[in-house]
Amino acid sequence: MTATLKAGPPEAWQPPQHRVAPPPTRLRPDDVLLAIGLGALAMVVWPYLNALRGPAPLQLPVVIAHVAGMLAGYGVVVLVGLMSRTPSLERGIGADRLSRWHSQGGRIVVGLVLVHAWAATVAWPTAGRRASGSRYGMCCDCRG
Repeated sequence: MTATLKAGPPEAWQPPQHRVAPPPTRLRPDDVLLAIGLGALAMVVWPYLNALRGPAPLQLPVVIAHVAGMLAGYGVVVLVGLMSRTPSLERGIGADRLSRWHSQGGRIVVGLVLVHAWAATVAWPTAGRRASGSRYGMCCDCRG
């Protein structure tokens, strides 16, 4: 058996080529605040529109209780998201600013829970005067 030799210089060794990772995603503070604000707007409009659909007259304490409850629940979800240590949030906004937003949001959520409790307590006696007599309907329909 004969081996064949290639004529010419030996091939130069080349290191393996690595792919360059894309830059990490960074969220801007204004965009995050806009998204939080739009979600809060949806939480305000939803119970209000639901109350307007009903045949019963609109009762302000009932609507306040529902809106405050929806905002408080949404606020808790936002607070968990702010402290979730998501890399795009921490890189784009910064852990210190997220902590300040979380602190301020916590105070707002506690206030909303108190407003919800107060408005629900004020609206509760009117539920006994409903034609159907169902207090469950008042809690779930927003119609009073």
